[in-house]
Amino acid sequence: MSAARSGTAQNPLRFWHWPRLRRGGAQSLATPGISVGRLKRQTGSPRPDGPHGEDQREKGSSVIDFPFVLVFFFLLLWGIFNFGFIFVIQSMMTTAAEDGARAALRYQPATSKYVATNLRANAAQQTAQQVAGVLNGLAGGSITTTVKSKPCSYNPRHLTCFSVQVTFPYGQHPIIPALVNFPFIGSVGIPQQLTGTAVMQVDNDNLRQD
Repeated sequence: MSAARSGTAQNPLRFWHWPRLRRGGAQSLATPGISVGRLKRQTGSPRPDGPHGEDQREKGSSVIDFPFVLVFFFLLLWGIFNFGFIFVIQSMMTTAAEDGARAALRYQPATSKYVATNLRANAAQQTAQQVAGVLNGLAGGSITTTVKSKPCSYNPRHLTCFSVQVTFPYGQHPIIPALVNFPFIGSVGIPQQLTGTAVMQVDNDNLRQD
């Protein structure tokens, strides 16, 4: 009984619980007063300086992504403006051809049907050119207007058809320039030619005003 007491007095930490930490195969004893979690954090690998390391990584990824996003939005805006202008130009050319065809319905003072037909064709051409005048100025005067008069195929004996065609070589004079011009292919996204066409039929008995 005295030996047990003396042993206990000699080793007061004999029954003290010492937690052990394992890291990389090595074992270390925790000292009293220091928690296990603190020891693990101290013995671990160094961390980046808080949020500053994450901010640097985010800035690097933003620098890489920005050129791709910029190119994508530039192509998107170019396509919207380019095809929007093409749609408007095509509509204007169709309107000019239709107004020219309507002008062929007007009576022209003539002594014969042949002269009356030519006068109606000239009136149709002049009207189409006037309607497309603003667009022709933007195109550098490259828009051409053609009017043809011939007997209608479905009733050649009684009807004469006036065909008005307005042509714009858009590939040579684009309103919005093309991005890339390839050999043997031309510009990408740019039509080479825009055409507006309208046809009006006139009764042969009404060609000449009596």
